Amino acid sequence: MAKSSYSSKKIASAASGGKAVEPRTGAMPMWVFSVAVLIMAGVAFLVVSAGLHSPSKPIEMPQANASNLTGGPTPIPKVGRPDLSIGYSSGNSSANIIFVEYSDFQCPYCSRVAPAVGKVRTDYPQIRFAFHHYPLSTHPDAQKAAEAAECAGMQDRFWEMHNALFSNQNDLAISSLKGYAAALGLDAESFNRCLDTGQMEGAVNAQKLEGQGAGIRGTPGFLVFSTNGRDAALEKKLYAISDRFRGLGVSSAVVEVQGAGSGIVFAGAMPYSDYQSVLDAFN
Repeated sequence: MAKSSYSSKKIASAASGGKAVEPRTGAMPMWVFSVAVLIMAGVAFLVVSAGLHSPSKPIEMPQANASNLTGGPTPIPKVGRPDLSIGYSSGNSSANIIFVEYSDFQCPYCSRVAPAVGKVRTDYPQIRFAFHHYPLSTHPDAQKAAEAAECAGMQDRFWEMHNALFSNQNDLAISSLKGYAAALGLDAESFNRCLDTGQMEGAVNAQKLEGQGAGIRGTPGFLVFSTNGRDAALEKKLYAISDRFRGLGVSSAVVEVQGAGSGIVFAGAMPYSDYQSVLDAFN
């Protein structure tokens, strides 16, 4: 701080022909100004950071990590097994690798990641992929949009409505939802009655509650797990991936899915290569 003050005096002296200029009464000293600038810069950084990184973490990671995990099974967080009888799934119904996405139709990151997740469904037909709803309370149209997808599913058009909702994410008013259903050729009377009466509200809420039990706090969230029991070798690979995700600021943890096996939970819009690395770890 003394160095900054000295530099200011040299500049003032040169500007006055070699004579030091006394500061005017009430003028802010240079060191006070510098501190104020630093404080404002720090506040601005915190505000921007808060907008870029979610402070929530799905599940706190246990002490073990990729560098010290050796030998047999290590205690890790346990989460409930997803109910695949609710929601919609595709792929191999008897697969021992399950990929569950928890999503919100009004979430911009969910729509951005949809192409990458769609590629996962195409490139890994040997796994079972499940889409479960997780409408955030901060998105006022997300709940009804999720119900609309479920109502369309009653007429075997869930995935078509899923695509329509993400394609029209900025217009999810109830009247628009009914318009999308009509454009898909759904029975309007049946669809509208389903949506207006909240017939699928319970199904949507059950899926969100399940996601919360898995540690999901933001969208898009993912739970990938094996049904082959605990596997120390697999968990070591998952810890390495989870460590890397957390280093990137992505919430992640290795978990045990009760009644199934080892798994990993994470939240965020990831590039396809990251989903690929997770799934390849199970091979």
